[in-house]
Amino acid sequence: MPLSQAEQDALWGKKGVSLSGQKSADKYSILEPEEKIIISECQDEAFWLRSLPVSISFAFGTHILHQNGLLKINLIPPPLAKVAFIAGAGVMGYMFGQISYANVCRDKFLTRCPDGVVATDIRLKNGIQTVPYSIFSPINQETWRQLAKQREMTRYRDSIDPGFEIDDEFKDQNITSPNLINDERLKHKVGPVRYGVFRKDDQEQS
Repeated sequence: MPLSQAEQDALWGKKGVSLSGQKSADKYSILEPEEKIIISECQDEAFWLRSLPVSISFAFGTHILHQNGLLKINLIPPPLAKVAFIAGAGVMGYMFGQISYANVCRDKFLTRCPDGVVATDIRLKNGIQTVPYSIFSPINQETWRQLAKQREMTRYRDSIDPGFEIDDEFKDQNITSPNLINDERLKHKVGPVRYGVFRKDDQEQS
C-alpha cells in the first residue's frame, strides 16, 4: 500500500527550505548525525567568522563614503539615502560572507562525512556547478532527499536474506539446460542455469 503524501513528507521531508514534515521537529531529518553537526557548525562559523564581520565592515565603509560626499543620490533625501546605502551594504556583506565560507563548509562534509548524502551530492556536482555549494539551496536539499531514498532502498535490499547461496564451485558456471533449448515454447526465454544452490540453514547445520 503506497504511503500518503503526509506520510512521505514526515519520512523524507517537504520540498523547500525545511527538510522535515509536520510529524518531525528535526529540520534535517534525512541526514546522518555527523552531517547535522557539520551543518550547525557551518551556520555558526559562517555567521560569526564571515558574515557579521564583513557586513559591519561594508556598512561602516559605506557610512564613511557617504559622509565624505562620495555617495549621493539627488532624487532621495540625504538621510534616507544614507540609510539605504548602509542597509544595502550590510546585506551585501552578509551574502558575501556566506559565499566566502561555502568552500570551507564543503570540505568539512567531504572530510568528516564522506559517505553522507551531502558529500555524495557535492561529488556529483563537482565540475558542473558553477556557483559555490550551498547547504541552504532548495535544489541541493531536494537532491539530498533523493539520495537518502536511494540509500535506504539499498540498505533494505542488502538486509533481505533470500535463504540460499550459490556454491563457490559453481558461481562461474553458465550452462543452459538442453530440455529448455529444445522446447519451442520456452527457448527464446532461456537464460543461464546455475547449479550448486544450497540453503544457508543447511550449511550452518552441517
